[in-house]
Amino acid sequence: MTQKMLMLVADELMKAVSNYYESGEYVKPFRSKDLADCVVQHSAAVGVSAMAAGILPGAGSVAAAGLAVAAIWRMYVKICQIIGVPFGKNKLKAISSAALTNIATQMAGVYAIQLASSLIPGAGIVTSGVVNFATTYIAGLVFLMVLTRLFKAQRQDVENMSDEELVKSVKAAFADIDAKAIFKEAKDLFTTMRKDGTLNEVSEGVDISDDSE
Repeated sequence: MTQKMLMLVADELMKAVSNYYESGEYVKPFRSKDLADCVVQHSAAVGVSAMAAGILPGAGSVAAAGLAVAAIWRMYVKICQIIGVPFGKNKLKAISSAALTNIATQMAGVYAIQLASSLIPGAGIVTSGVVNFATTYIAGLVFLMVLTRLFKAQRQDVENMSDEELVKSVKAAFADIDAKAIFKEAKDLFTTMRKDGTLNEVSEGVDISDDSE
């Protein structure tokens, strides 16, 4: 499956973590593929759920947006578990909120198309899946970039970072990416997975609920 940019970012984070712990301190072993797979799995889960929500004209877009919010937060929790980074729930929610705000701003036109499409019975189902898959995908990639910056900067006080600092980190990550190019990568991956049947398979068992416990 094509996910070139996602894998490149995951590789960079893995290198940053390795360098950070080069003194010999314990670091939970993981592969860059583990991170990329986590992003794809959550993107697939929200894409499948969004298509189900997209069956309802108009209202489906709103429901799908709600699914993305929960999925992204859950994805961030899982990424932190993979790496072993000491972020608390409140910090993760601040980062996910900042990521969603930036995505909404940069993808406003795409969301407008989604809403317009969903008003036509049946036409918005796939569109809803694509956009919400891509939203989660971009949010995951940006989070990996934020973590890379923190590890490269040798930040040991991430839990004490202010929300303002975290928001700045997210904005800086967005400044370094081509959101449209990443959207295309995500859209192509979604299309491939939907056609070969792996979309539902990959999303199976992935928790995207809004239960914060």
